[in-house]
Amino acid sequence: MAPEFKLEQRQVQQLILSPQMQQAIYLLQLPLMELRQFLQQQLIQNPVLEEVEEMEPTATEEETLAELKKEDYEPDVQEEMERIAQFDRDWYEYFRDTSALGRIEADEEKRHFRETSITRPLSLQDYLLRQLHLSSSSPEELKIGELIVGNIDSNGYLQASVEEIATASSASNREVEKALLLIQTFDPPGVGARDLGECLLLQLGRLKKQGSLAAKIISQHLKDLEKRRYPHIAQALAVSLEKVKKAAKMIATLEPKPGGSFSSERNQTILPDLVLKKVDNEYRIIINDGDLPRLRVSSTYQKLMEKGNPDPDAKQYLVEKFKSAMWVIKSIEQRRKTVRKVAESIVKKQREFLDKGVEYFKPCTMREIADEIGMHESTVSRVTTNKYIETPQGLLELKYFFSSEVPMTNSESISRVSLKAKIQELIEKEDSHQPLSDQEIASRLAAQGIRIARRTVAKYREAIGLLPSSLRKQY
Repeated sequence: MAPEFKLEQRQVQQLILSPQMQQAIYLLQLPLMELRQFLQQQLIQNPVLEEVEEMEPTATEEETLAELKKEDYEPDVQEEMERIAQFDRDWYEYFRDTSALGRIEADEEKRHFRETSITRPLSLQDYLLRQLHLSSSSPEELKIGELIVGNIDSNGYLQASVEEIATASSASNREVEKALLLIQTFDPPGVGARDLGECLLLQLGRLKKQGSLAAKIISQHLKDLEKRRYPHIAQALAVSLEKVKKAAKMIATLEPKPGGSFSSERNQTILPDLVLKKVDNEYRIIINDGDLPRLRVSSTYQKLMEKGNPDPDAKQYLVEKFKSAMWVIKSIEQRRKTVRKVAESIVKKQREFLDKGVEYFKPCTMREIADEIGMHESTVSRVTTNKYIETPQGLLELKYFFSSEVPMTNSESISRVSLKAKIQELIEKEDSHQPLSDQEIASRLAAQGIRIARRTVAKYREAIGLLPSSLRKQY
């Protein structure tokens, strides 16, 4: 058959996210510190927006723009946001909520000082090169030493062989060994080692314990030490078990990763998005956004719009900026109310946990919370991502409150969070000389009506960060 071409008309429904919708979804996911940066950026990019210096409502934007057609400047928030969640659109409360305002000048100065005082941290390589330039006796040694330092990883270990460095530097193996021995005398102790054993021995050398029992254990029985085979070590070295245990404790004080303190992965400060306070036996959720800039439409540009502008391009520019400004202000308030609504539902569900502790943590899923507050599950997921709440049980990520259930023999269920707590409690109370195996833990949980397999116990134990019974045993 010959190919045939023809036109066919079909009607297809397709969901397209508008730029406003994408921004609203983006704002829902932002944690507090990133939201602050976003608002600061909006203040720079949009001249129509300005920061509210004092606690005062702004209720004249729509009135001053009444002469324009509504569709020219007023975003249809309800149509867009109903696809995300159904909640109140009364955004003027944003400016009346005193709990979210009240930034004082002293706090702002402190914050500005902290942000402008941050500098690049000193790297391990920079630290070693400084010592090398102070210690090196010749240009040749300096050249070899710089190559060695360049091959030391973030943990402080040398990742190239002596032969490879010798080839790259056109030097002899003896010259490289000499430069390496120099670098191994640098701070931090143990740096420049080629393996764990050498790292620990270098540190013992700094302590003048080269010929000690600890050094013999590291040199001859490091694998046995890792597996806590103390009786085997004692027998092999013809010493008492108590001496081996004492040496093992001393070795445990050494640093297996000497470069760890110079890691580029800096600890991140967590700023809670929400604070939970108990007042008159009731929990009150406080939105911790008092440090955020509060936005409004500039009165100066409102007056320009009132007077009118003969230049159509200038008028169109202002209309677009007004539209963007109004959407940002309303989206921020929508976000604020959504976060509060989700948090209130979570607190209601986990009231016993907040009052009494992890043993009372209830199984809870995002779908349950979404159904209760009339939102989509994906909205709850966005709201709880990378957001933290300060509670009587500590600083917790909102996603922490979601946990699937484990069935019990009495037709009830227990949350996985509570189950992990029970496993940890059993291990903490065990006889350290006869620690519980994973199977024994599963049996004890079964006696409490919790059906769980041995491999599941092992998985939860590892998630908690606890060692297997063979490595927990004390001699």
